[in-house]
Amino acid sequence: MSRRQDYPSAPRSHPEPYGTSSHRSHLSRPRTRSRSPDRHGSRYERDRDGDRYGDRDYGRRQDYRRGRYDRPEMRRPRGPSLPNNNVVLQDIPYSWNEEVIQEALEDLHASFETVRVVKDRSTGQSRGFAFVKFTSVEHARQFIEPNYPIITMKSLRIKIDYSRHEYYDDSARQAVLPPIPSDVNDGARDVGEHPSSLLLVRGLDNLVSEESLYEAVTTLLDASTAALVLRTMVVKDRASSVSCGFGFIECAQPTDATRVLRALVGDKSPATVTIASKPATITYAHQNSLSPTYAPSSHTIMSLDGQVVLAYWDQATWPSVYTPPKDPDEKPDKDAMEDALSAFYADVLTDDTSTNTAFSVDKP
Repeated sequence: MSRRQDYPSAPRSHPEPYGTSSHRSHLSRPRTRSRSPDRHGSRYERDRDGDRYGDRDYGRRQDYRRGRYDRPEMRRPRGPSLPNNNVVLQDIPYSWNEEVIQEALEDLHASFETVRVVKDRSTGQSRGFAFVKFTSVEHARQFIEPNYPIITMKSLRIKIDYSRHEYYDDSARQAVLPPIPSDVNDGARDVGEHPSSLLLVRGLDNLVSEESLYEAVTTLLDASTAALVLRTMVVKDRASSVSCGFGFIECAQPTDATRVLRALVGDKSPATVTIASKPATITYAHQNSLSPTYAPSSHTIMSLDGQVVLAYWDQATWPSVYTPPKDPDEKPDKDAMEDALSAFYADVLTDDTSTNTAFSVDKP
């Protein structure tokens, strides 16, 4: 083979035909990746996306195998619900009625107000659970916390928890009420554990005034015990002046209040009396329900001795007071003041001993 054939020939001096050079240069260039990163993506991006979608598919398979709500972050937290004075009893026998549950609660020394068994509207049969309204949140807490979630009632295991609804039943219909907002004052915080000169009356009708409360209480007492009731109060909303459904009975001493309380309720549990055709609960009031304040206002009251200005702890409400008259035949103070004023002006205007009086004008 000749030397000329072993080596490439020298560059040609004349141009090549149209299209030949571009075709050769395209074939001689090495193949590279596409300059557009969005077209195929890098290997890192593909691996990262693959891991992400793989994890999601793995999570789906795990949800399918063990159930979605079995994951730790979606499990219901253990422990009772938010404390309130309404308790629900679950898994009770269908044969139990309100009387049976009340007897079982009394055996457990529970302090409650009402019991309602939820029944089917069409058949009237029990649905296997009931609501119990306790005297206060503290009484419900004493019932729930030591026994949650199971309590033994009449040798049966019953589930218990705080209820988020208050159940009531009347002759017309059955319904489930929404929970009472936490900012509404129903007097539950005023329940006291120790004897005081102030008694708390809860569950009053909104139309009951402080005067009608006094009349309803004193009619249930004998004359000597009724004399111990010095005044009554009904707590009202400041904005609307509507009763909040509770009030106070004030006596001079804690011993007097204890005597009035025993005369009204005796040893009944719950401690209820009927006021204006509605059952009301009477307990000792908290010692700080009425506390001293600095300046008197239209929403403050005076103490029994008239020396201290008192205010109710809830700034959105105020106690409206009724004090019975000591002697119904006694002449009102207003008339006495008018008589004294008339005598004063008569003395001044009819004084002839002096030419100049307080109402005379000097002559020029």
